[in-house]
Amino acid sequence: MRINRFFASCLLLCMLAAACASADNGSTEAVRSSSNDSSASGKYATLPFNPSKIQMLLALTKDSYIYGELDGQGDCHYFRYDIYTKKTAALGTVKLFHVASNSMAMLNNRLYFHAGAGENPNGGLFAIDLKKNSVKQIQTEDHFMGLVYVAATTDKLLMLKSEASGSAASAGTTYIEAYDPAKDKTSRVLEVHGDPAAKSGESISNFTSDNKQLYVLLQKGDSGKVVPYLSIYSLDGTFIRSINLSAIYEKMLNQPISEVKVMNDYLFISNFSGNGILGKIDGDSFIPITDLTLDFDHAQSASSATRKIEVFFQKGTNDVYLLNTATGELKKSVFTGDSADDNGIAYILEDEQNHAAILRRSFARDLTPEQVHASFYYVSLEELAANAN
Repeated sequence: MRINRFFASCLLLCMLAAACASADNGSTEAVRSSSNDSSASGKYATLPFNPSKIQMLLALTKDSYIYGELDGQGDCHYFRYDIYTKKTAALGTVKLFHVASNSMAMLNNRLYFHAGAGENPNGGLFAIDLKKNSVKQIQTEDHFMGLVYVAATTDKLLMLKSEASGSAASAGTTYIEAYDPAKDKTSRVLEVHGDPAAKSGESISNFTSDNKQLYVLLQKGDSGKVVPYLSIYSLDGTFIRSINLSAIYEKMLNQPISEVKVMNDYLFISNFSGNGILGKIDGDSFIPITDLTLDFDHAQSASSATRKIEVFFQKGTNDVYLLNTATGELKKSVFTGDSADDNGIAYILEDEQNHAAILRRSFARDLTPEQVHASFYYVSLEELAANAN
């Protein structure tokens, strides 16, 4: 089956295909690549970027980047490009791919993601094995769950699920499930119940982990109103404390949260409209460091571990922000790349060490699809920090 415009739009938003999305309306475009060789002349190293198909930029590892391509039948083909050997390996195919979140988790050399796929399309949990260069389905769901977010601890994979079809935020029972790959067993770490129509009880809309604790976005019904909280739990589901996020949600017009990222004492939140904010967790309070800004985003990483430097950026500009997660210092850097044909950053992947892959493209309303230009750069954080202030 062919993926329709609705699912294509979800894909562009949730599966990192910013390079192929129109700056105006999210429609897909052909993108011309500036280079097909990571040794191209210029100040920065570049990575190949296939101009003929929708690209899903999934993850950057210490030696490669993982991406997906959709064909005309709606199947998603996964590939791994080795940065050092400059060779591409075909990993496998997910048939009749429908939708997935931008949530990926690395655990024991496997890259896990949850996707709606197949005829139902209930889908399930998939794993890209970086040792075997393969992709396979690990679990199958008995109902469609929409966007399922994943995170990893040192030995388990965590997933946000619901007992009813549809999004987690609209379901009566939502829960965080732990999957142990070594034992091939699952268990529920945290479970809440609510009645969204009556605005009573609780529901989980998103979550993350930093390998030490769980950070859960809870919607709590209170006297006919929904109050959002960031609730912090131990990895076994023991409650620690909550932070009221009502002020931030009101600024975000109470729209669903697409990403939550915790980095030591710092928290990044963004919604599906592209509004993002970075702040500090201080006891039971959230103190903003940046204003709530449209197209302010965080570099995607499949690692749950907090890095010393975390990367943020302003889409459509040259602005990159480097957060020192130990001191809280936030510095601004400018990354223009080597090509005058692309005038803004569309997406950034960050590895578990010290590198970022930066996708730049042309942002202009009057460009035809054939005129859109893109460049994909591989840079060290030292390079970004060199001109930061």
